Amino acid sequence: MTQKAIEALTAKLIRIWQIKSIVNQENYLRFGLEAPLEEGVMLSYSRYHAGGLTRVALVQRDNSGLVGRLYWNSNEPEVMGIGWKQSDRENEFFEPFARAWMPFFRRSCWLSGCDIEASVHEKLEWLDGITAEEIREWNLRLNEYIEKELARIVAAFGVTKCTKVRQVIANNFYKATTSDGQELSIRIDNLGKCSSLSLGGCALFNQTNLALPGQPISWAINLSEGESDLIMARGLYRLGFDDEAIFSQLPLTAHEKLELRLSTPRELWPQVWLDEESERLLV
Repeated sequence: MTQKAIEALTAKLIRIWQIKSIVNQENYLRFGLEAPLEEGVMLSYSRYHAGGLTRVALVQRDNSGLVGRLYWNSNEPEVMGIGWKQSDRENEFFEPFARAWMPFFRRSCWLSGCDIEASVHEKLEWLDGITAEEIREWNLRLNEYIEKELARIVAAFGVTKCTKVRQVIANNFYKATTSDGQELSIRIDNLGKCSSLSLGGCALFNQTNLALPGQPISWAINLSEGESDLIMARGLYRLGFDDEAIFSQLPLTAHEKLELRLSTPRELWPQVWLDEESERLLV
């Protein structure tokens, strides 16, 4: 690792793990760091240069020596808790430690880039207090939300083929082909929000800040003055897109909107349509 990369990773770990001091650090065959988090609890982090194996542990010791640790490595999907000797006395020390530190350990591992098993709900909670800039720099991803947003777009635009072409910073880029042969370009950020769609000469994009995921969206559109505008309008309507300033520029009448809604299977309805239907039923 370069000195700049070491400094960036060290700063990231200090922020995530709330490190006050570092007692040992190395960068020969691996990047390694050891830091006390409180009395008797030591963080050990290692990332090997060859192969990228990462190991993270919180180690608990008492006056008599090693008691146990919470442990994760990149070959295993789950966080493990290990107590030594397994005597009643050891477990008396280790079990309260594991209960107290496991939530912090799981959150900090994920924010550090460890691919641990966790629900979307957990990940959203873990993002509390993390800035948009940190989300971008740390390349944090909500894969489930990305896949769900992509599936919504595929259904709304009648996509027959879709391929991920690249990932840049915190954005995921896809190329798709619609049922009428048009090429659709899709950009979705790491939190599962679509930030741009381009079809033919018609392009919809978030003009706020394309580099930072999770930012409030201010939409803009470039029109093709051709068939692509109508295809974009139909797809956006099926998607549940509700920016009237954008729709006012697109060639889609109220009658066409009604036809699209009637021809769309209810299981593919966007949430905004379901909400509108519920409101009508309550009146």
